[in-house]
Amino acid sequence: MAKERQLRLFDFLLRIFKPFSGRLIYLKILYAFLFLLLTKTDGELLLMKGRYKGRRCFVIGLGPSLRIDDLELLKDNGELCFSVNGIHRLFDKTEWRPDFYFISDRGAYAGENRNAINKAVETGDISCFFYPKLDMKPDCSAIGYKPDNRHLLRENAKSERIRRKKGFCGFEKDIREGVKSGSTSINSVLQLAAFMGFTEIYLLGADCGVSKNKWYGAAIDPDNTLGGGHGDEPASDMIEDYAQQKPAMDALGIKVYNATRGGFLEVFPRMDFDALMTNVRRHHR
Repeated sequence: MAKERQLRLFDFLLRIFKPFSGRLIYLKILYAFLFLLLTKTDGELLLMKGRYKGRRCFVIGLGPSLRIDDLELLKDNGELCFSVNGIHRLFDKTEWRPDFYFISDRGAYAGENRNAINKAVETGDISCFFYPKLDMKPDCSAIGYKPDNRHLLRENAKSERIRRKKGFCGFEKDIREGVKSGSTSINSVLQLAAFMGFTEIYLLGADCGVSKNKWYGAAIDPDNTLGGGHGDEPASDMIEDYAQQKPAMDALGIKVYNATRGGFLEVFPRMDFDALMTNVRRHHR
């Protein structure tokens, strides 16, 4: 465990400085301070473990099939939702907001994107924000206090090396050790959702396609200016990463369904999003 490794490290340092017995008290104070500092994140994540046991959630991808109307239905039905990276581009088009927002792509957290996300974290528009590296922590100095909705969710460095070498990411049950990243940020979100106790997970906007012409769907990028992936052909690396996740989810008794409209992901059973939201649609008639 991370905590045990930190304890061993600090004990080793104390043994080195033990000859300076007259100053040992100061070293013990330093020990306690560093321990609290470095394990604070572990404690925050531990409080989230199993918090939503038995609940269902939706994980929102950024594929071209994603519709604003679908997000509005999720909001009206009070569904708990995760999303990633550039989803903030939709905030001026809908009142829906993800309950849990994970960002791993530095490009999605740069320039004006970073300013927009920082503002949303400051105002509480993003209620729970996860970031993978310390230099990606949102700066909330403008509001004069430190909000408690920012959480460090590290990427597992060892798994990242394995992924680069063997081409798959794997699954981490205890995310305090760091999530095992992959070719899509949703891999990390699935590990987070499992850790938090969700037992029924629906994917939406997980198209798993590549195109030379567009990255996001029209809902996020109507002018088609962002370039890059998602769309016309299967993204084999993403699909393989999902295939690596499925056995771990099955072993934990977690049911994962793909409620995406179309796309290429067939690893998980399909579920019709409109059928899931039937009761909500009736309410609006």
